[in-house]
Amino acid sequence: MKRGLLVTLVLLALAQPAFAWDPYRDELDPGDQTEPDPVPLVVPEGIYLVTDVYAGDTISRDGRTTTYSTATIRETPGTYARVLESVGTGSQSDHDGSSFNHRASLPDGRAVGGTYYEDFVLTPQGFVSVNIVFFQDDRLTTVDDVSGPRPPVTTASAPPPPPPPPSAPPISDAPVYRPASQEPSHATTRERAIDDRGDRVADRRVASAGVSLSPSGPILPSIEVLRGRSVSLWPRAFVDGRAVAVRTWRIAAGAPDVVSIASGTGEQPCVASWLTLARPGEVFVVTFEVTADAVPGRFLPASVTIDVRSPALLQ
Repeated sequence: MKRGLLVTLVLLALAQPAFAWDPYRDELDPGDQTEPDPVPLVVPEGIYLVTDVYAGDTISRDGRTTTYSTATIRETPGTYARVLESVGTGSQSDHDGSSFNHRASLPDGRAVGGTYYEDFVLTPQGFVSVNIVFFQDDRLTTVDDVSGPRPPVTTASAPPPPPPPPSAPPISDAPVYRPASQEPSHATTRERAIDDRGDRVADRRVASAGVSLSPSGPILPSIEVLRGRSVSLWPRAFVDGRAVAVRTWRIAAGAPDVVSIASGTGEQPCVASWLTLARPGEVFVVTFEVTADAVPGRFLPASVTIDVRSPALLQ
């Protein structure tokens, strides 16, 4: 009886699957393995897709003005870039000597101003930095030619203007009001026009304003700006076609991404830069509100369209 029970237990044990540990089981059954978490893609701060590629440094001369700039070709090679630092004329940078192209110097030895960019390629392991490129953007104007003798400078003082006749009223920018019976046949050039009822009439002079890249440069309806590059915008004012001094200006609409000041005087430019690109069909328009002493009380709009391009090195 006991022997029959023992044989039965042995047969049952042989019929059960083996649960012993098999050192090769994990290799034979990869389904039981736990996959490691994927490495997250790290995107460098400020990175953007390149749409303009580096094509070399250029130097051009116009009279006594030498311009240091960078040529680009509009192309999308599939690489990426970001702005590292914008440096002014003669300013030192920690990136000096790290760019593949040389940062040029002015004749007096100062380094030219411009912007450092870092280039990336996207690999299965993430964004990989491949190089640094310097985009030069500077201008030098010589005041005098030091190669030859300077002509003597003479000054002459103009005689003082004669005093006005005692009977002449003082000229003033303030509006003048007179009864209709005392209104002269024509108003002086600095008086406001007065109608028959003695009321002030709007200034009839043609006044306008625009934006230039220099204090006395031409008015530009649109400007191409490289992404991250600083550009000086100078609001200018005109009365009857003549340039007049700007008293104040302020940004009324379309503020840039980075701006030095949002308002200022005619002796101060608006130094601005853009970090974002316009979507298809979209444009950036900056509008200034300008005032001038030549037309007191009037606010002149000045607008410029900005085309932002994104530069970097072609890979």
